[in-house]
Amino acid sequence: MKNARIYLLVCLLIMSCAHQSQINTQIPEAKVEGTEIDCRLGEIDKGFNKLQTMYKDNEMKSSYWLTLGNCSILKMDFDRAYYFFKIALTKTKDKQEEARVYNNLGVLLWKKNNHKDAVEHFLEAKKRGTLLSPIFNLCSLYVSQGQLELAQGLISEAPKELGRDPEWKMLTDIVKGQ
Repeated sequence: MKNARIYLLVCLLIMSCAHQSQINTQIPEAKVEGTEIDCRLGEIDKGFNKLQTMYKDNEMKSSYWLTLGNCSILKMDFDRAYYFFKIALTKTKDKQEEARVYNNLGVLLWKKNNHKDAVEHFLEAKKRGTLLSPIFNLCSLYVSQGQLELAQGLISEAPKELGRDPEWKMLTDIVKGQ
């Protein structure tokens, strides 16, 4: 039973990052979507090369810097990702964009095993926007840390839209002990 729980927690960590990235590729503000797809397909250098050619048209857009950060995470260059996310934060135009950046910073900090700061960033993202990813990621982090009461609290106040997500359903089943 203990091995099964560890396996599920590892799966949740992987799904959390994938769940988060899917939302961030749908930013209409900048035409950078294809570059992040290149990065996720393992063609990270190709994605970065495309992004370099887009700099002039996108340097003032948070989604451009967010995509650079996401690709840097996939390249395991966490310092560079942090730098790009901090730039993205200075380019945001509304609370929803800020929420995306804070959520991605939370994922980055989680990957760096800085759980305390990751929680703070997920909470900040949750406060600033209506994204579902910070709720999912925060709940996943709580579960991975064995903080099931905190996870249960998030589940009880989560928006109904999350109930349609199969990953969320699996996460809630783990918390409820099913």
